[in-house]
Amino acid sequence: MSNITYGASLLIIVRSEANPKGRPEELRFPVGSFQVSGGAHRKIELASTNEGKIASEFEQARTYKNVILYIKPDVNYPTAGLVNLSKSGKQDFSMSLTVTVHDDSGKPVRRYDLQSSASSFAETPAPVGNTPPGLKTKLILSSPRVYHGRRDEQQGIDWMEEV
Repeated sequence: MSNITYGASLLIIVRSEANPKGRPEELRFPVGSFQVSGGAHRKIELASTNEGKIASEFEQARTYKNVILYIKPDVNYPTAGLVNLSKSGKQDFSMSLTVTVHDDSGKPVRRYDLQSSASSFAETPAPVGNTPPGLKTKLILSSPRVYHGRRDEQQGIDWMEEV
């Protein structure tokens, strides 16, 4: 029996209003689980899920135009930047939630992306969970798009198509 595993990350891209043509700021965070407010009312735990549930919840995010992310605590990705961004009142930033499917050997074989070029915070991210706590973050997605793809190891690229 194959041992499929899943990993997820959030990427937020923020353009500077003072220098809109300059290099944007990129914030990355590991995600442990996610859900959508509305629809099926379930939380997708990446440690114990399947691709059908992931695809379904991404579709719910597109329909209900929101996603609630549970950011994992990680010393390499401090969450202060996410909290500061929410408190700044910045809106219309780009976001991408990427879930990667890994095979038995740990190689990435498929990927699901939920993207929105105009996102904002529904509320200030709040600590959740044990010590160290994670961060619950709810985003409003004004233009969500869903992509699915596979990894081509021979060419070293991901083939993605909008669903």
